[in-house]
Amino acid sequence: MVSGGVLPETTPAAVAVVVAATGLIRAGNVWLEGAAERLSAQFGLPAVVQGSIVAIAAGLLTLSTVLRFTLLRTDLVLTDAESYALLAA
Repeated sequence: MVSGGVLPETTPAAVAVVVAATGLIRAGNVWLEGAAERLSAQFGLPAVVQGSIVAIAAGLLTLSTVLRFTLLRTDLVLTDAESYALLAA
């Protein structure tokens, strides 16, 4: 039960969730880039600083997503052999 019972467990529902989430991520990315550009212009910072702000913010968003779902999915347990196989890949 991926959707927590909110949506039916069908392929069209899963596709709709993926499309909606992708749209939200894209909108957030556009907002983040615009905010970083305005911040850089306001303080007269070079483009490399603007890029760094976007990269750090995107990295923090990715980290928070991974941590959130790792903490929510306590039922996933890897054996030592599976862990080593993932590390070796």
